[in-house]
Amino acid sequence: MDWYRKSVDETARALGTEAAVGLTGAEAAARLEKHGPNALKQAKKRALWQMYLAQLKDVMVLVLLAAALISGVLLGEWVDAGIILLVVLLNALLGVIQENRAEKSLEALKKLSSPHAKVRRDGEISSVPAADLVPGDVVLLEAGDYVSADLRLTVSAGLRVDESALTGESEPVEKHAETLAQEGDLPLGDRTNLAFSGSLVTYGRGEGIVVATGMDTQLGAIAGISLPNFWLGLQLMQIFAVNLRILPTGGLESWKGYILPSIAMGAGIMCILARVTRSSMIENLGKDYIRTARAKGLPEHRVIMRHAFKNSLIQVVTILGLQIGGLLSGSVITENIFSIPGMGRLLVDSISFRDYPVIQGLLMIFALQYVLINLVVDVLYGVINPKIRLD
Repeated sequence: MDWYRKSVDETARALGTEAAVGLTGAEAAARLEKHGPNALKQAKKRALWQMYLAQLKDVMVLVLLAAALISGVLLGEWVDAGIILLVVLLNALLGVIQENRAEKSLEALKKLSSPHAKVRRDGEISSVPAADLVPGDVVLLEAGDYVSADLRLTVSAGLRVDESALTGESEPVEKHAETLAQEGDLPLGDRTNLAFSGSLVTYGRGEGIVVATGMDTQLGAIAGISLPNFWLGLQLMQIFAVNLRILPTGGLESWKGYILPSIAMGAGIMCILARVTRSSMIENLGKDYIRTARAKGLPEHRVIMRHAFKNSLIQVVTILGLQIGGLLSGSVITENIFSIPGMGRLLVDSISFRDYPVIQGLLMIFALQYVLINLVVDVLYGVINPKIRLD
């Protein structure tokens, strides 16, 4: 629900509460039973050896292990078998490292929630565990507090909140309690009458009504967006090819065959670039040279495009270079899902048939592409900012 479009009274009525009194103790207990604790969900933590064994259960890994067994035991090709086993074990190790980092990232997100929160219940202010917050609770904020749930602000006295964990913005955002009536869906950073779970109050004080808890918060949404491109590709195929039947399931027989693979591989990159661009632009628009350009009477489009945007491109180009390099690895799985006869699929087939010259050639091509991408990024640095050009 777009809570930023609703007034304080409308929000209170929708959630069955009063900003001046808050919920009763009995109502809060009933809602806690209904909505569950205000905490991010996390799967049961596994030991490293359990993660490692789970990596070996993948179908492709099992096929490679079977190929290694056949090569060594039946054909006597122990060198080939050893190479395959080494690749499989190293791949499993990298998978464990990535999974372990993902779990640590989720733990870091959970730590952004304050263990206790000040609430108004039965007309009295008290401190309760943050896990006991429920929709409709009235939460009091002051400088130094972590916001424990998503809030529709009802009172703001010079309130400023650091939302860098959610939006990437380096500067604290000034908050207010007025209703936002703009048309269209506003970005998180522009919803200035909301305070989001995991953000930090840096200045002032305020009050707000809890509108979302746990995994329903924006912080919970971040914790749940680990979306690999191959899974997105399968979902797109199910919706647009199987259910709606407006796009092909695979192949490149027509231009329509490029649509789903392009979306599957590029969606995540576009989200990252949009966030980095927005954060960099907001930071540069607050600089002195932008104020000087406007004071000289330059047209706004020129201030934005020639000065602010151009100076923001350094960060964007850096991220873009890294993400384009990541497309090479993503293409290996995506091409197999959509039955595209590309280099990624050729690499998988070559591994299956133990065609080592082709494997070596493809790896050399991938490595060369990485080098060329980094070279292009370095050249663009000099084009964007002449001060870093080499003589």
